Amino acid sequence: MPPSSTTDPIVGRYRLNLTVGAGCEGIPQAAKDVAYTADVEPDAGGYSVTLYDAVFWGNLSCRNPWSPQSGTATCNRFRASRTDDALRFDFMSPDE
Repeated sequence: MPPSSTTDPIVGRYRLNLTVGAGCEGIPQAAKDVAYTADVEPDAGGYSVTLYDAVFWGNLSCRNPWSPQSGTATCNRFRASRTDDALRFDFMSPDE
């Protein structure tokens, strides 16, 4: 899927494929190779990534002040930062 912004080539909708590497035998086989639709949007000097196409946790464990959500929090959103044309996913706050 092509980027959707003419001013920022990172912003847009993508297909994100995640593959678990060797050494993670405790993860079920069905969870070792997954794909999501991912929307990348500008957010507070970085980016916000929202995943779709799966069932995600939705409770207090998803309340991260570094990536706030209004209403009932859902664990399908995280922050990202950019260096040139590479996007780095940030799953924890910078202080952790």
